[in-house]
This record gives sequence, C-alpha cells and structure tokens, in this order.
Amino acid sequence: MDQLADALLRHLLARNANLTAVSLNPIGPGLAQTTWDAIEPELRSQGAWRNLGYVAGQSIGVQEALLKAGPIDLVVELAASPDALRWWIEQRQAVGHPAPLIAGVSAAAESLALPYAQSRQVTGLISGAAGATVYAREAAVLTPETTTIKQVQLESLTLANWLMAVIVLIALVAVLFGRTRKGGPA
Repeated sequence: MDQLADALLRHLLARNANLTAVSLNPIGPGLAQTTWDAIEPELRSQGAWRNLGYVAGQSIGVQEALLKAGPIDLVVELAASPDALRWWIEQRQAVGHPAPLIAGVSAAAESLALPYAQSRQVTGLISGAAGATVYAREAAVLTPETTTIKQVQLESLTLANWLMAVIVLIALVAVLFGRTRKGGPA
C-alpha cells in the first residue's frame, strides 16, 4: 500500500493538487503523514496538504469525511480490504457526491474491486505493488533511484512467491510419497 500511496501522491503533486487525507482506519492518518513526509520537500511545495485524521463510523464515516473535507474534485481511496472501497462507493452514491473515485487496492482485494471498476463506479483502479510501479512509471513520477529501489522490491516479492510455491510443491510430494511407502491411506 505504501507504493500505491507514494505513486499517487507524487502524480497528484506533479499536477499541483491540493490534497486532503482522511481515514476510516485509526492507523490511517499516521500512515498518510509518514508517506507525505517521505516525499522530497521541493515536490511537496508544489501542492497543499491537510490531514483531517481519523473518522469513526466505517460506512457512515464516509459521509462525515466528505463533509469535513469541503469541495472535492477527486476521491482517491487506498484500501487494503474491499470493505472500505465498498463503503466509499455506497456512501458517495447515497449523498450524490459528484467527484470521481479512483482506488488503489492491495493485490488481495483486486478481485473484489474489479466489478466496481467494470461498472464504472470506480474511475480508475491500481492494484498491488506491481500496479503501483507500472502506474508510477506511466505517470513519469519515478526517478532513476526510485525506479531501481521499486524494481528490487518487486523482484524480491516475485522471488519470495516462487520460493513459497516450491516449498509447497516439495511438501506435497513428500506427503504423497510418504503415504505410498506406508501402503497408502489406512
């Protein structure tokens, strides 16, 4: 999620956006501030930043967040779970909020977020670390140094996934051959 947030913030700042962060999760405001603070000061100076903090109430909290934030041209939801994305979609529609919604979701939440993108309830969808890297590259917000770091992170993640698959395969073979030597299942 950090890579998604970083890519989106950089792209919006490159367009001189005024950004307002609000979270339906108690740890969200701290994470948003940490991501903001990690961006270079010269890039941060291109836009404005407000962190309105945590809004309780889950789905009803969306309505309060929309009221607190004032006029909004674009809603960007970063969601590790599909529930938060669903809350934003439902509550924006309930109050008739006109701003388009773009979602950055974890790879685990992608399959449940896709129907919202296909029905155009979500204008844009970025998924996982790979999607964040592709988005950042296409938006031209990666420096050569950042590109190398993100590529190493992505390749490390891919290697870890392959290693996990090999371990599962070895365990499966061991279980199958273990049962064969003992004469099969009892």
